[in-house]
Amino acid sequence: MLRRLIIPCVTALLAVTTATSRADLSPAAARAEFEAASAEMKRIVGQAAILDAKWHQPGADRPALEKKFEALEVEGRTAGRRLETAALELVKVSPKD
Repeated sequence: MLRRLIIPCVTALLAVTTATSRADLSPAAARAEFEAASAEMKRIVGQAAILDAKWHQPGADRPALEKKFEALEVEGRTAGRRLETAALELVKVSPKD
């Protein structure tokens, strides 16, 4: 179950994008956006791990957990794209970071 969230997120991070660089973005702003996107992704992966642990408990309400996970999966895909964009922007404006 956790794999369904993490694999697309990692794939999104490794994909090459043709997003254009925002010229008005400072290195500090790019770093702040990257940190915020990274924190969001960590939160989502943490929630997915909790759902995965609950899934394996005896008597778990699997249909309810699956609904929660599916919603979290959509959130994770969006967060993955945000993190990818933030990482690429950070590299563009501050290659040494």
